[in-house]
Amino acid sequence: MTDFLSTSEIKSRSIKGAKWLLLMNGIGMPLGFLIALLLGRVGPATLGEYALVQILINVIITFVVYGGPPVLAVFMPKIPNAEDRGRFLFSYTLILLAMMVLALAVFRVFPKALEFLLQREFDMREYALFILLALMIVLTDTLTNAASGMMLIKVTAIAGQMTRFVLLPLVAILFFFKRDLLVSYGLPCILGGFFVGYLAAAIFSASGIAREQRFKIRAGLSLPSGFWAFSLSTMAFTVFSFLYSNFDRMAVLSLQDVKGLGMYQAVISLSALVELVPHMLGASLVPMFSSLLATGKMDAIRKAYDLLQRTGSILMTGSALFLISYSRELLSLFGGSYSSYSYILSIICVVAVVASPYFGNLPILIAYEKNAFRLTVSTFQILIQVAGTILFIRSFGIMSIVWAKMICRILANVAGTIYVIFRMKLGLTLPRTYMVGIAVAIATAVIRNGLLQAGWGVSTGGYIVSLGVYLTLSRVTIHEMRNLILLVVRRKHAG
Repeated sequence: MTDFLSTSEIKSRSIKGAKWLLLMNGIGMPLGFLIALLLGRVGPATLGEYALVQILINVIITFVVYGGPPVLAVFMPKIPNAEDRGRFLFSYTLILLAMMVLALAVFRVFPKALEFLLQREFDMREYALFILLALMIVLTDTLTNAASGMMLIKVTAIAGQMTRFVLLPLVAILFFFKRDLLVSYGLPCILGGFFVGYLAAAIFSASGIAREQRFKIRAGLSLPSGFWAFSLSTMAFTVFSFLYSNFDRMAVLSLQDVKGLGMYQAVISLSALVELVPHMLGASLVPMFSSLLATGKMDAIRKAYDLLQRTGSILMTGSALFLISYSRELLSLFGGSYSSYSYILSIICVVAVVASPYFGNLPILIAYEKNAFRLTVSTFQILIQVAGTILFIRSFGIMSIVWAKMICRILANVAGTIYVIFRMKLGLTLPRTYMVGIAVAIATAVIRNGLLQAGWGVSTGGYIVSLGVYLTLSRVTIHEMRNLILLVVRRKHAG
């Protein structure tokens, strides 16, 4: 007997889950910004250590967690009954443990590989602590990804913010009462906060899964058809994703020092606001499309895609215009020296608008298991980015790092959009809001950085004008804006 979710239940869980993701990420986003802001006010070196911890955690998630987050999110919705889901999770956990032992052994035997990824020396006397952190991250990721695969979006949303809920109070207390500890021992303090946050997330995810009637843990080996091909290709894709997300910070660290990394991290922390909507809803999109695909409802898939692309385009473009308009003022909040990177923030925001269709394209490609295409695009994307950075870093410094990453992101987005829209032939299209957003974002960046002076008043006027032009040319109605606002602020039915 199967217990697939019905289309109405998928819709219900998706809507409720989306509201919880919006709520928790709406809380988590300012928390993450405040963490970076407080650490940045301590000094660029401390903020650089925060970025270094993020690289370390990404190393573990990439090279120790086999297959990456999509594996459970894709296969759990497609398995027909609770016992088989339990056996699959049991089998996958055994594979994770075996791969974790192998990866940790490789790093222990070849410490230079770990030092290359971190771009600094690693004291192998602390390797036991690295193993403990790896165990906690593997456990947490497995449980939260399993919850996502079961469409327990509320659980996933809350668990995803646990590290920030722990880290912000810790950093705030030290900032106001023991700032010298952050200066002298910033790295262990930040690592400790992340560890406790991951532990809390694991406990919360486990309790949510235990209450789910559509899941029963069972000992036994059971892997769904296509698991190895999907997981191997996704593992390769996860490695490329790590390089895409972290190679620029690794290059900045090698070019400058931890202080230089801190300056760059301030830009990354702010530019993350543009990606807020994908991060808010991302945990629900892959299982949603996988569940819809299991039902065979193509009309529902097309409607969901259209809604996601238009909504994502409006919200991401609006966020980008805000950051471009206030780029100097927002960076100055970290300290006076940070505002010199305002032009880099503007470039990243414009490219984020250009690449915004990935919001709907990526979950479609994952749900349809188009891994060969994703792997090919990722391979060329990373190769070109690395080559461009290495070739021009001595001549152009940090700008070679930025432009290499941004150009490759645009190329990858173009390839993905062409494939989803034309090659897959699902009847999908991009909204008018997308093309208008690109034009307005470019114009705003040029005018803001080339013609206008710094100042909150000037920036406010520029933002109002640019946003008004965008909404007018995109033909966004008042009713549509009202629905978007309600989507973000309404809390009823979110339980």
